[in-house]
Amino acid sequence: MTIYIGQSWLDMAGMKVGDRVDFLFDRKSKIGAITRRKDKRGYMISKHNADRSRISFTWRDGMPYADGMIEFFNVSVDGDALKFSIPRECFDGQRRLKGVA
Repeated sequence: MTIYIGQSWLDMAGMKVGDRVDFLFDRKSKIGAITRRKDKRGYMISKHNADRSRISFTWRDGMPYADGMIEFFNVSVDGDALKFSIPRECFDGQRRLKGVA
């Protein structure tokens, strides 16, 4: 799964290419966040093109999911975190990893 982020959003949150981040979400409120880590764990922000960066990570059972491209909305900066609303349909499916009950 890959999240693309405009460079201006990264700048506002004080993040840059090479930083390590976590992708957090709350199923009940449908709110997600990308937060910077202080250690070497997490997912690395990498350069996509001049205007966007990307975070690629392994989808895990229970995470929001969509076939194809989705757009987060209500994006804001809260301290050093990017917060956003995740479309409801990303939580509606029953997608499971193969071999996981």
